Amino acid sequence: TRQHTLHYQMRQVGKPWIGFAVRKAKGKGTILIRDVAKNGPAAAAGLCDGDELVSVASLRVMNMKMFKLAMAEFKRPGLVIDAGILRNNEHLTLKLEIGVKKQVEVGDVPPLTTQDEILAVVGDPVKLEQVATAAFAAADADCSGLVTTKEFVAAMREWLPEDISGALSDSDLRKAFNNCDTDRSGYLGLVEFPR
Repeated sequence: TRQHTLHYQMRQVGKPWIGFAVRKAKGKGTILIRDVAKNGPAAAAGLCDGDELVSVASLRVMNMKMFKLAMAEFKRPGLVIDAGILRNNEHLTLKLEIGVKKQVEVGDVPPLTTQDEILAVVGDPVKLEQVATAAFAAADADCSGLVTTKEFVAAMREWLPEDISGALSDSDLRKAFNNCDTDRSGYLGLVEFPR
Protein backbone atom coordinates (compact mmCIF):
# COMPACT_ATOMS: atom_id res chain seq x y z
CA THR A 1 0.00 0.00 0.00
CA ARG A 2 1.03 3.62 -0.45
CA GLN A 3 2.55 5.65 2.33
CA HIS A 4 0.52 8.76 3.00
CA THR A 5 2.91 10.90 4.93
CA LEU A 6 3.45 14.46 3.81
CA HIS A 7 7.13 15.02 4.59
CA TYR A 8 7.62 17.08 1.44
CA GLN A 9 10.20 19.75 0.89
CA MET A 10 8.59 23.04 0.03
CA ARG A 11 11.27 24.02 -2.45
CA GLN A 12 14.31 22.15 -3.68
CA VAL A 13 17.77 23.67 -3.82
CA GLY A 14 18.30 25.32 -7.19
CA LYS A 15 14.64 26.10 -7.93
CA PRO A 16 14.01 29.59 -9.28
CA TRP A 17 12.45 32.03 -6.83
CA ILE A 18 10.90 35.47 -7.28
CA GLY A 19 10.09 36.09 -3.63
CA PHE A 20 6.43 37.02 -3.90
CA ALA A 21 2.99 35.59 -4.52
CA VAL A 22 0.15 37.08 -6.54
CA ARG A 23 -3.61 37.30 -6.50
CA LYS A 24 -6.15 38.63 -8.95
CA ALA A 25 -7.05 42.29 -8.42
CA LYS A 26 -10.79 42.58 -7.90
CA GLY A 27 -12.47 44.51 -10.69
CA LYS A 28 -9.22 45.25 -12.54
CA GLY A 29 -7.29 43.74 -15.41
CA THR A 30 -4.17 43.21 -13.30
CA ILE A 31 -2.86 41.07 -10.52
CA LEU A 32 -1.62 42.18 -7.12
CA ILE A 33 1.71 41.33 -5.57
CA ARG A 34 1.43 39.91 -2.08
CA ASP A 35 3.51 38.08 0.52
CA VAL A 36 6.80 39.70 -0.51
CA ALA A 37 9.53 37.68 1.23
CA LYS A 38 11.54 39.97 3.52
CA ASN A 39 14.96 38.99 2.18
CA GLY A 40 13.92 37.72 -1.23
CA PRO A 41 14.48 38.89 -4.80
CA ALA A 42 11.25 40.91 -4.95
CA ALA A 43 12.10 42.87 -1.81
CA ALA A 44 15.61 43.53 -3.15
CA ALA A 45 14.07 44.89 -6.35
CA GLY A 46 11.78 47.21 -4.36
CA LEU A 47 8.48 45.38 -4.96
CA CYS A 48 5.88 45.76 -2.19
CA ASP A 49 2.71 44.04 -1.10
CA GLY A 50 -0.19 45.66 -2.93
CA ASP A 51 1.75 46.68 -6.05
CA GLU A 52 -0.19 45.94 -9.24
CA LEU A 53 1.94 43.81 -11.54
CA VAL A 54 1.30 44.93 -15.10
CA SER A 55 4.22 43.38 -17.00
CA VAL A 56 7.00 40.83 -16.69
CA ALA A 57 9.92 41.47 -19.04
CA SER A 58 8.14 42.72 -22.16
CA LEU A 59 4.95 40.72 -21.59
CA ARG A 60 1.77 42.40 -20.39
CA VAL A 61 0.35 40.50 -17.40
CA MET A 62 -3.40 41.00 -17.14
CA ASN A 63 -4.42 37.78 -15.41
CA MET A 64 -3.10 34.76 -13.56
CA LYS A 65 -2.72 32.67 -16.71
CA MET A 66 -0.52 35.33 -18.33
CA PHE A 67 1.55 35.58 -15.12
CA LYS A 68 2.10 31.82 -15.04
CA LEU A 69 3.11 31.82 -18.73
CA ALA A 70 5.54 34.69 -18.14
CA MET A 71 7.08 32.88 -15.18
CA ALA A 72 7.49 29.72 -17.25
CA GLU A 73 9.35 31.79 -19.86
CA PHE A 74 11.54 33.97 -17.65
CA LYS A 75 11.92 32.26 -14.27
CA ARG A 76 15.59 31.23 -14.45
CA PRO A 77 18.02 31.83 -11.58
CA GLY A 78 20.30 34.80 -12.26
CA LEU A 79 18.14 36.28 -15.02
CA VAL A 80 17.29 39.95 -14.48
CA ILE A 81 13.86 40.96 -15.79
CA ASP A 82 11.85 44.16 -15.80
CA ALA A 83 8.85 44.07 -13.48
CA GLY A 84 6.34 46.71 -14.53
CA ILE A 85 4.15 47.80 -11.65
CA LEU A 86 1.57 50.39 -10.77
CA ARG A 87 2.00 51.88 -7.28
CA ASN A 88 -0.09 54.81 -6.08
CA ASN A 89 -1.10 55.57 -9.68
CA GLU A 90 2.55 55.76 -10.75
CA HIS A 91 4.02 53.37 -13.33
CA LEU A 92 7.39 51.98 -12.27
CA THR A 93 9.77 49.49 -13.85
CA LEU A 94 11.94 47.64 -11.37
CA LYS A 95 14.80 45.22 -12.06
CA LEU A 96 14.01 41.81 -10.58
CA GLU A 97 16.77 39.22 -10.44
CA ILE A 98 15.42 35.70 -10.29
CA GLY A 99 16.90 34.07 -7.21
CA VAL A 100 17.30 30.55 -5.94
CA LYS A 101 15.09 29.33 -3.14
CA LYS A 102 16.95 27.64 -0.35
CA GLN A 103 15.70 24.30 0.82
CA VAL A 104 12.88 24.51 3.35
CA GLU A 105 11.50 21.33 4.77
CA VAL A 106 7.98 20.95 6.06
CA GLY A 107 8.45 18.64 9.01
CA ASP A 108 6.24 16.94 11.53
CA VAL A 109 3.36 16.68 9.12
CA PRO A 110 0.69 14.41 10.56
CA PRO A 111 -0.15 11.25 8.60
CA LEU A 112 -3.41 10.96 6.68
CA THR A 113 -3.77 7.21 6.39
CA THR A 114 -7.08 6.68 8.19
CA GLN A 115 -10.33 8.51 8.60
CA ASP A 116 -9.53 9.04 12.31
CA GLU A 117 -6.20 10.66 11.42
CA ILE A 118 -7.92 12.93 8.90
CA LEU A 119 -10.56 13.95 11.44
CA ALA A 120 -7.84 14.68 14.01
CA VAL A 121 -6.08 16.96 11.50
CA VAL A 122 -9.30 18.76 10.53
CA GLY A 123 -10.01 19.42 14.22
CA ASP A 124 -6.57 20.91 14.94
CA PRO A 125 -5.72 24.25 13.23
CA VAL A 126 -1.95 23.78 13.69
CA LYS A 127 -1.97 20.31 12.13
CA LEU A 128 -4.29 21.50 9.38
CA GLU A 129 -1.89 24.35 8.52
CA GLN A 130 1.03 21.89 8.41
CA VAL A 131 -0.85 19.58 6.06
CA ALA A 132 -2.02 22.46 3.84
CA THR A 133 1.51 23.85 3.57
CA ALA A 134 3.00 20.45 2.72
CA ALA A 135 0.21 19.64 0.27
CA PHE A 136 0.62 23.01 -1.46
CA ALA A 137 4.38 22.47 -1.77
CA ALA A 138 3.75 19.06 -3.31
CA ALA A 139 1.08 20.37 -5.69
CA ASP A 140 3.08 23.41 -6.84
CA ALA A 141 5.17 21.28 -9.20
CA ASP A 142 6.64 24.20 -11.13
CA CYS A 143 7.34 26.36 -8.03
CA SER A 144 5.30 29.22 -9.45
CA GLY A 145 3.48 29.88 -6.18
CA LEU A 146 0.26 28.95 -7.99
CA VAL A 147 -1.47 25.59 -8.30
CA THR A 148 -3.51 24.73 -11.38
CA THR A 149 -6.55 22.46 -11.37
CA LYS A 150 -4.47 19.73 -13.00
CA GLU A 151 -1.71 20.04 -10.37
CA PHE A 152 -4.33 20.02 -7.59
CA VAL A 153 -6.07 16.88 -8.84
CA ALA A 154 -2.75 15.06 -9.35
CA ALA A 155 -1.53 16.01 -5.86
CA MET A 156 -4.77 14.92 -4.20
CA ARG A 157 -4.58 11.57 -6.00
CA GLU A 158 -0.99 11.19 -4.84
CA TRP A 159 -1.41 11.69 -1.12
CA LEU A 160 -5.01 10.94 -0.20
CA PRO A 161 -5.53 7.43 1.15
CA GLU A 162 -6.61 5.02 -1.61
CA ASP A 163 -10.11 4.47 -0.20
CA ILE A 164 -10.79 8.22 -0.04
CA SER A 165 -9.11 8.96 -3.37
CA GLY A 166 -11.10 6.15 -4.99
CA ALA A 167 -14.36 7.55 -3.63
CA LEU A 168 -13.70 10.97 -5.21
CA SER A 169 -14.07 11.57 -8.92
CA ASP A 170 -11.91 14.06 -10.80
CA SER A 171 -15.06 16.16 -11.04
CA ASP A 172 -15.33 16.14 -7.21
CA LEU A 173 -11.72 17.30 -6.91
CA ARG A 174 -12.21 20.02 -9.55
CA LYS A 175 -15.28 21.20 -7.61
CA ALA A 176 -13.20 21.34 -4.41
CA PHE A 177 -10.57 23.34 -6.32
CA ASN A 178 -13.20 25.77 -7.63
CA ASN A 179 -14.66 26.22 -4.13
CA CYS A 180 -11.21 27.24 -2.85
CA ASP A 181 -10.48 29.54 -5.81
CA THR A 182 -11.96 32.58 -4.08
CA ASP A 183 -10.62 35.11 -6.56
CA ARG A 184 -11.84 32.99 -9.52
CA SER A 185 -8.43 33.20 -11.18
CA GLY A 186 -8.22 29.52 -12.11
CA TYR A 187 -5.22 29.12 -9.78
CA LEU A 188 -4.79 28.54 -6.06
CA GLY A 189 -2.27 30.40 -3.97
CA LEU A 190 -1.19 29.08 -0.58
CA VAL A 191 -3.75 31.24 1.26
CA GLU A 192 -6.54 29.67 -0.81
CA PHE A 193 -5.32 26.10 -0.44
CA PRO A 194 -7.82 23.84 1.36
CA ARG A 195 -7.70 24.03 5.12
